[in-house]
Amino acid sequence: MTGGRQSKILWLAAFIALETGFPPLLGQEETGSSAAAEIAISAPVGILRLPEGTPAHIPAPRLPAAAQAGAGSSFAVTYLAEGVPDNSPYGSSTCTAWTDPAKAAFQFATATWAPLINSGVPIRINACLANLGSSPFLNYAWISAGKNTPNVPLLDTWYPSALVNSLAGYNFVSGSQDIYITINNSVSWYFGTDGNTPSGKYDLVTVSMQSIFSGLYGSITMTYGKSSCGDDTWGCWGQGLSRSPGVYDRFTENSLGQKLLNTSLFPNPSAQLGAQLTGGNLYFNGPNANAANGGARVKIYAPAPWVDGASYSTLDYNTFKSTPNEFGIFGLGTGTSIHDPGPVVLGLLKDIGWPSVVIQTHRVSLPLIRR
Repeated sequence: MTGGRQSKILWLAAFIALETGFPPLLGQEETGSSAAAEIAISAPVGILRLPEGTPAHIPAPRLPAAAQAGAGSSFAVTYLAEGVPDNSPYGSSTCTAWTDPAKAAFQFATATWAPLINSGVPIRINACLANLGSSPFLNYAWISAGKNTPNVPLLDTWYPSALVNSLAGYNFVSGSQDIYITINNSVSWYFGTDGNTPSGKYDLVTVSMQSIFSGLYGSITMTYGKSSCGDDTWGCWGQGLSRSPGVYDRFTENSLGQKLLNTSLFPNPSAQLGAQLTGGNLYFNGPNANAANGGARVKIYAPAPWVDGASYSTLDYNTFKSTPNEFGIFGLGTGTSIHDPGPVVLGLLKDIGWPSVVIQTHRVSLPLIRR
């Protein structure tokens, strides 16, 4: 995606490479309710299927009484019916029927998230079950996003619409859902909510929670490769006519503390930026995420080769696997359930602007419950 191709208010861009099994994304932007405000569709992220390792169970957080009595948030979920297209902007899938056990698992996921973040505006979700065949992903999720909307901390920066609406105090991004989730029903799911996921099955509560998280922190514009950036080894960022970054992008840097958005070091697009995105040494540097990580910057996943839907947008696998922050890594194995986002993920949400996020930093010292 290059600036010279963006000559109209409505634009289309391919973000997702064929190797991952994702169809191409069609991003769309249109002017919002004022000249300064804009809305858009964001690129998708997904959770990869991992082979079964050592099964683990991280239960839902036990919140202090003060947090339980707080405002919290609510979710308005539309379960798309059998035969209905999910209307994803990058290749529509046809939904299959939601069973009652599947709905119960998804509802457990929303109920677990509800007290952890604060929003006076219901968070709107379209949820679809669809046969994604041999896709390596357990799900994909995309979001609506807004820029230069009321009360956002940073201008000329894309924010997920759930956060846009929370900060505005009303549905500023109207006429669309905040989060769109499609879950792959071609895999073997465990629908229980107790976390006792058996060998050979994937935990639907965990993937539902991770899908919701994708919608809470989204608006990531950094990407890589020829279809998006013009060359196989280039990295690039920016969405819309002004090529603005997402809020997550504002916090990312390399091991030397050099911001990836610094175009004097890393032109946009460029091979220099591409080398950073696949060099294995990238970090999210936010005060709350760092505090939850023992004061250290949070390493993010930046492998070679780049993996669309997982690279850059998830926590580093080798750093955070088998820890209380395992929720934020790029994949999930069978026999594993993770019902607590973990302190680093909650710190990240607070850094990007979510008000009154409950951060359970004391959970860092707790061991995983393994069977």
